Amino acid sequence: MLDRISFVIGEAMIALRRNGFMTFSAITTVAIALYLLGGLGYLYVNVDQSTRNISSKFEIYVYLRPGTEFKAITETAEAIRKIDGAGVVSWIPKDKAWALLKQQDPDTTAGIEDNPLPDSYKVTLTDLGKGDAVAEAIKELPAVQPDGVKYFGEEQRLVNGILNLIRWLSSAGALLLVIAGILIFNTIRQAILARRTEIRIMQLVGASRPMIYIPFLLEGLVHGVIGGSLAAGFVWLTNHAVEIWVYDKLNKALPIFPTSQVLMIFAAAGAVYGVFCSAIALRLRNQA
Repeated sequence: MLDRISFVIGEAMIALRRNGFMTFSAITTVAIALYLLGGLGYLYVNVDQSTRNISSKFEIYVYLRPGTEFKAITETAEAIRKIDGAGVVSWIPKDKAWALLKQQDPDTTAGIEDNPLPDSYKVTLTDLGKGDAVAEAIKELPAVQPDGVKYFGEEQRLVNGILNLIRWLSSAGALLLVIAGILIFNTIRQAILARRTEIRIMQLVGASRPMIYIPFLLEGLVHGVIGGSLAAGFVWLTNHAVEIWVYDKLNKALPIFPTSQVLMIFAAAGAVYGVFCSAIALRLRNQA
């Protein structure tokens, strides 16, 4: 039994060394495909979830014209709520804002008797991609000051652009996964053709199908496991870089990266995919 296991593993290792370039191409393509398809998908969910929870960075502050009456304040709030992309609209009365400012910065407000602040709103966004449109729509409201809309537009556009890039790269990973499968298929196919004489001899001396074909399946498995493990490493590095950026720009920490779980999932996914592609090559060989 041990001799058979040693033979099967040895044959798989010989095949890997014999087809070095194809093996390298298959492994790296599997790694990149899994990284783009699964790894960046994982990052997209985390970054998107984190930015949705950072309301203070993506709030729009709206300042009304001096002397705006309460009726106009109420109507303006209702108009803002109807804008696509606008979420919660909170009214900030000028008296409360002035009292808070005097408490927080008494030196600046010292000696100022009349309240110079206007009534204002704090508007949260339900969709980062609609921030510019929401701000422009609010500017058109008659009770709003000409320059009375303030928000972190540059940061909003940067975060939204990163999310769109991650989404696009994840879609490209699906195509690369197909290419990786073709490479694994061709690698196993070439190994079968190169060893067809040996396979025929083994069949003549009574070797069973599992004894003949398992080395090829192991070869595909190794391709997938190594590629998946490399993809997990790439995801860890990318997650670390994104985590630093998010904390620096948004003062928000991403969830703790589950290193062992990601490694196991990616290695298992690569193994299943590698064995699947190898099995297709073997099945087509049997039909030939």
